[in-house]
Amino acid sequence: MDNRREENGFNLFEKLPDMIKGISVIIGCIVIITGLVYVVSTIDHVFKVVNDPKVAEAAIISLNEIIKGDELLVTDNSFKITIGLGRPVSLAVYVLFLLFAGYLSLSLIVAGAKVIAWTTNEQGAIKKLIDGIFGEKKNSLPYTESVEYKEPDL
Repeated sequence: MDNRREENGFNLFEKLPDMIKGISVIIGCIVIITGLVYVVSTIDHVFKVVNDPKVAEAAIISLNEIIKGDELLVTDNSFKITIGLGRPVSLAVYVLFLLFAGYLSLSLIVAGAKVIAWTTNEQGAIKKLIDGIFGEKKNSLPYTESVEYKEPDL
């Protein structure tokens, strides 16, 4: 009798798959929330830069030092001018960093949703969860039958 079962006892091996699914759903939710926090902070930083460009100035100056932007020079011998490309390249790297941060944040949200979907073995798990929280989507306009078009009498 290896499969003995107590009538009022707790059988760990029967509950283990459900516990693993529950833990996986919790981990997926934590990953989604982490992604949302990073998305909000990235958007907040972009709005701060738009409102006050001096916020980004320190980062651009440090990027200029890292990539040695003072040495990025373009010389045109016919017009005898030299153009320094340090600041524009630093700004481009800064913008790429913000885009990459936004992409990683959104990737975290998608990864968390996939963990939940794979764990629950149900394709519409997220949709059902959201419908359960916010209610089902209802049409804002009632159904109307087709109306015939009549030309006005002139």
